Amino acid sequence: EEQEYIDLSRLYSELSTACGSMKQYDTAIQHGEKAVHLDSSRARYHYALARALKDYSTPSSSGSASKKIYPRLVEAIEQFQQAADCDDVSSTLLPSIFYNIGICRRRLGQHGEAVDSFRRAAKLSEWDVNPRFALALAYRQLQRREEEVKAKRRIVGILKKNVELEADYFATKGRSYIKDLHRMIQEEKDHLRALMADRRNALEGQADRESEEDEEEEQRRKQGKTASAAESLLADL
Repeated sequence: EEQEYIDLSRLYSELSTACGSMKQYDTAIQHGEKAVHLDSSRARYHYALARALKDYSTPSSSGSASKKIYPRLVEAIEQFQQAADCDDVSSTLLPSIFYNIGICRRRLGQHGEAVDSFRRAAKLSEWDVNPRFALALAYRQLQRREEEVKAKRRIVGILKKNVELEADYFATKGRSYIKDLHRMIQEEKDHLRALMADRRNALEGQADRESEEDEEEEQRRKQGKTASAAESLLADL
Protein backbone atom coordinates (compact mmCIF):
# COMPACT_ATOMS: atom_id res chain seq x y z
CA GLU A 1 0.00 0.00 0.00
CA GLU A 2 2.87 2.37 0.85
CA GLN A 3 4.52 1.62 -2.50
CA GLU A 4 1.23 2.34 -4.24
CA TYR A 5 1.06 5.79 -2.59
CA ILE A 6 4.66 6.51 -3.54
CA ASP A 7 4.11 5.52 -7.17
CA LEU A 8 0.88 7.51 -7.34
CA SER A 9 2.56 10.62 -5.92
CA ARG A 10 5.35 10.26 -8.46
CA LEU A 11 2.77 9.96 -11.25
CA TYR A 12 1.00 13.14 -10.11
CA SER A 13 4.32 14.97 -9.90
CA GLU A 14 5.28 13.93 -13.43
CA LEU A 15 1.85 14.98 -14.67
CA SER A 16 2.34 18.33 -12.99
CA THR A 17 5.64 18.83 -14.79
CA ALA A 18 4.15 17.75 -18.13
CA CYS A 19 1.14 20.07 -17.79
CA GLY A 20 3.40 22.92 -16.79
CA SER A 21 5.50 22.44 -19.92
CA MET A 22 2.27 22.76 -21.93
CA LYS A 23 1.38 25.94 -19.98
CA GLN A 24 -1.67 24.25 -18.42
CA TYR A 25 -0.77 25.78 -15.08
CA ASP A 26 -4.04 25.28 -13.22
CA THR A 27 -3.96 21.56 -13.98
CA ALA A 28 -0.24 21.42 -13.18
CA ILE A 29 -0.90 22.98 -9.78
CA GLN A 30 -3.70 20.53 -9.03
CA HIS A 31 -1.51 17.51 -9.86
CA GLY A 32 1.40 18.98 -7.90
CA GLU A 33 -0.76 19.50 -4.83
CA LYS A 34 -1.94 15.88 -5.00
CA ALA A 35 1.64 14.62 -5.22
CA VAL A 36 2.72 16.65 -2.19
CA HIS A 37 -0.37 15.59 -0.26
CA LEU A 38 0.42 11.90 -0.83
CA ASP A 39 4.15 12.25 -0.11
CA SER A 40 5.51 15.46 1.39
CA SER A 41 9.00 14.08 1.99
CA ARG A 42 10.23 14.32 -1.60
CA ALA A 43 12.08 17.44 -2.70
CA ARG A 44 11.24 16.99 -6.37
CA TYR A 45 7.48 16.89 -5.64
CA HIS A 46 7.61 20.22 -3.82
CA TYR A 47 9.83 21.55 -6.59
CA ALA A 48 7.39 20.52 -9.36
CA LEU A 49 4.49 22.18 -7.54
CA ALA A 50 6.55 25.30 -6.88
CA ARG A 51 7.51 25.57 -10.56
CA ALA A 52 3.85 25.33 -11.58
CA LEU A 53 2.92 28.07 -9.10
CA LYS A 54 5.79 30.28 -10.24
CA ASP A 55 5.10 29.78 -13.96
CA TYR A 56 1.41 30.48 -13.37
CA SER A 57 2.49 33.79 -11.87
CA THR A 58 4.08 35.25 -14.98
CA PRO A 59 4.37 39.03 -14.47
CA SER A 60 2.12 41.37 -16.39
CA SER A 61 3.39 43.81 -18.99
CA SER A 62 3.91 46.33 -16.18
CA GLY A 63 6.34 43.90 -14.58
CA SER A 64 4.51 43.75 -11.26
CA ALA A 65 2.51 40.98 -9.60
CA SER A 66 -1.27 41.42 -9.71
CA LYS A 67 -3.48 40.72 -6.71
CA LYS A 68 -4.50 37.42 -8.31
CA ILE A 69 -1.01 35.98 -8.68
CA TYR A 70 0.55 37.44 -5.51
CA PRO A 71 -0.64 34.51 -3.32
CA ARG A 72 0.67 32.06 -5.93
CA LEU A 73 4.14 33.57 -5.75
CA VAL A 74 4.12 33.46 -1.96
CA GLU A 75 3.05 29.82 -2.05
CA ALA A 76 5.70 29.05 -4.68
CA ILE A 77 8.40 30.43 -2.38
CA GLU A 78 7.08 28.26 0.46
CA GLN A 79 7.14 25.14 -1.73
CA PHE A 80 10.65 25.88 -3.03
CA GLN A 81 11.81 26.32 0.57
CA GLN A 82 10.19 23.04 1.59
CA ALA A 83 11.99 21.35 -1.30
CA ALA A 84 15.29 22.78 -0.04
CA ASP A 85 14.54 21.45 3.46
CA CYS A 86 13.80 17.87 2.35
CA ASP A 87 16.34 15.23 3.30
CA ASP A 88 16.54 13.88 -0.23
CA VAL A 89 17.25 17.21 -1.95
CA SER A 90 20.20 16.88 -4.32
CA SER A 91 23.13 19.26 -4.71
CA THR A 92 22.18 19.71 -8.37
CA LEU A 93 18.63 20.79 -7.47
CA LEU A 94 19.53 23.31 -4.77
CA PRO A 95 20.93 26.02 -7.10
CA SER A 96 17.74 25.92 -9.18
CA ILE A 97 15.63 26.12 -6.02
CA PHE A 98 17.29 29.31 -4.77
CA TYR A 99 17.41 30.80 -8.26
CA ASN A 100 13.65 30.34 -8.60
CA ILE A 101 13.05 31.74 -5.12
CA GLY A 102 14.95 34.81 -6.26
CA ILE A 103 12.77 35.09 -9.38
CA CYS A 104 9.62 34.92 -7.25
CA ARG A 105 10.91 37.56 -4.86
CA ARG A 106 11.87 39.82 -7.75
CA ARG A 107 8.35 39.53 -9.17
CA LEU A 108 7.02 40.49 -5.74
CA GLY A 109 9.27 43.56 -5.74
CA GLN A 110 11.41 42.15 -2.91
CA HIS A 111 14.70 42.99 -4.63
CA GLY A 112 16.85 42.89 -1.50
CA GLU A 113 15.64 39.38 -0.64
CA ALA A 114 16.05 38.37 -4.30
CA VAL A 115 19.73 39.36 -4.11
CA ASP A 116 20.24 36.98 -1.18
CA SER A 117 18.60 34.11 -3.08
CA PHE A 118 20.56 34.73 -6.28
CA ARG A 119 23.79 34.89 -4.26
CA ARG A 120 23.06 31.48 -2.72
CA ALA A 121 22.26 30.02 -6.14
CA ALA A 122 25.46 31.46 -7.62
CA LYS A 123 27.53 30.13 -4.75
CA LEU A 124 26.08 26.64 -5.20
CA SER A 125 26.61 26.63 -8.97
CA GLU A 126 29.99 28.20 -9.65
CA TRP A 127 29.89 28.08 -13.46
CA ASP A 128 26.22 28.90 -14.08
CA VAL A 129 25.70 32.42 -15.42
CA ASN A 130 21.90 32.53 -14.98
CA PRO A 131 21.86 33.41 -11.25
CA ARG A 132 24.61 35.95 -11.87
CA PHE A 133 22.68 37.62 -14.68
CA ALA A 134 19.69 37.78 -12.33
CA LEU A 135 21.93 39.09 -9.55
CA ALA A 136 23.27 41.86 -11.78
CA LEU A 137 19.71 42.88 -12.69
CA ALA A 138 18.72 42.92 -9.02
CA TYR A 139 21.69 45.16 -8.21
CA ARG A 140 20.66 47.47 -11.03
CA GLN A 141 17.12 47.65 -9.64
CA LEU A 142 18.56 48.60 -6.25
CA GLN A 143 20.95 51.11 -7.90
CA ARG A 144 23.95 49.31 -6.40
CA ARG A 145 26.15 50.12 -9.41
CA GLU A 146 29.52 48.95 -8.14
CA GLU A 147 28.16 45.53 -7.16
CA GLU A 148 26.36 45.29 -10.49
CA VAL A 149 29.65 45.88 -12.33
CA LYS A 150 31.41 43.23 -10.21
CA ALA A 151 28.65 40.71 -10.97
CA LYS A 152 28.98 41.40 -14.69
CA ARG A 153 32.74 41.00 -14.56
CA ARG A 154 32.23 37.61 -12.93
CA ILE A 155 29.87 36.66 -15.75
CA VAL A 156 32.50 37.65 -18.31
CA GLY A 157 35.03 35.41 -16.55
CA ILE A 158 32.64 32.45 -16.52
CA LEU A 159 31.71 32.88 -20.17
CA LYS A 160 35.35 33.06 -21.18
CA LYS A 161 36.04 29.86 -19.30
CA ASN A 162 33.06 28.14 -20.89
CA VAL A 163 34.23 29.21 -24.35
CA GLU A 164 37.71 27.86 -23.63
CA LEU A 165 36.20 24.54 -22.53
CA GLU A 166 33.95 24.54 -25.62
CA ALA A 167 30.85 23.98 -23.53
CA ASP A 168 28.00 23.18 -25.93
CA TYR A 169 25.89 26.34 -25.67
CA PHE A 170 28.50 28.89 -24.70
CA ALA A 171 30.97 27.74 -27.35
CA THR A 172 28.69 29.35 -29.94
CA LYS A 173 27.03 32.09 -27.89
CA GLY A 174 29.65 32.94 -25.28
CA ARG A 175 31.73 35.36 -27.35
CA SER A 176 28.74 37.55 -28.21
CA TYR A 177 27.74 37.58 -24.52
CA ILE A 178 31.27 38.60 -23.55
CA LYS A 179 31.24 41.47 -26.03
CA ASP A 180 27.87 42.70 -24.80
CA LEU A 181 28.93 42.43 -21.16
CA HIS A 182 32.17 44.33 -21.77
CA ARG A 183 30.05 47.07 -23.32
CA MET A 184 27.66 47.04 -20.34
CA ILE A 185 30.56 47.21 -17.88
CA GLN A 186 32.07 50.13 -19.78
CA GLU A 187 28.72 51.91 -19.70
CA GLU A 188 28.59 51.43 -15.93
CA LYS A 189 32.14 52.75 -15.56
CA ASP A 190 31.21 55.81 -17.61
CA HIS A 191 28.12 56.26 -15.48
CA LEU A 192 30.15 56.11 -12.26
CA ARG A 193 32.75 58.52 -13.65
CA ALA A 194 29.98 60.95 -14.61
CA LEU A 195 28.50 60.75 -11.12
CA MET A 196 31.92 61.35 -9.56
CA ALA A 197 32.55 64.29 -11.90
CA ASP A 198 29.18 65.83 -11.01
CA ARG A 199 29.95 65.38 -7.33
CA ARG A 200 33.40 66.88 -7.70
CA ASN A 201 32.02 69.86 -9.65
CA ALA A 202 29.36 70.39 -7.00
CA LEU A 203 31.99 70.35 -4.23
CA GLU A 204 34.25 72.72 -6.17
CA GLY A 205 31.31 75.04 -6.78
CA GLN A 206 30.47 74.98 -3.09
CA ALA A 207 34.10 75.70 -2.21
CA ASP A 208 34.17 78.62 -4.67
CA ARG A 209 31.00 80.06 -3.16
CA GLU A 210 32.41 79.70 0.34
CA SER A 211 35.65 81.37 -0.78
CA GLU A 212 33.72 84.28 -2.29
CA GLU A 213 31.70 84.62 0.89
CA ASP A 214 34.93 84.64 2.93
CA GLU A 215 36.40 87.36 0.69
CA GLU A 216 33.25 89.44 1.01
CA GLU A 217 33.33 89.02 4.77
CA GLU A 218 37.01 90.04 4.87
CA GLN A 219 36.25 93.07 2.69
CA ARG A 220 33.42 94.13 5.01
CA ARG A 221 35.72 93.68 7.99
CA LYS A 222 38.39 95.89 6.42
CA GLN A 223 35.81 98.50 5.51
CA GLY A 224 34.57 98.41 9.09
CA LYS A 225 38.12 98.97 10.42
CA THR A 226 38.64 101.84 7.98
CA ALA A 227 35.41 103.47 9.03
CA SER A 228 36.31 103.09 12.71
CA ALA A 229 39.73 104.62 12.12
CA ALA A 230 38.18 107.55 10.26
CA GLU A 231 35.71 108.16 13.05
CA SER A 232 38.53 108.03 15.62
CA LEU A 233 40.60 110.53 13.60
CA LEU A 234 37.66 112.93 13.30
CA ALA A 235 37.10 112.70 17.03
CA ASP A 236 40.73 113.61 17.70
CA LEU A 237 40.44 116.66 15.50
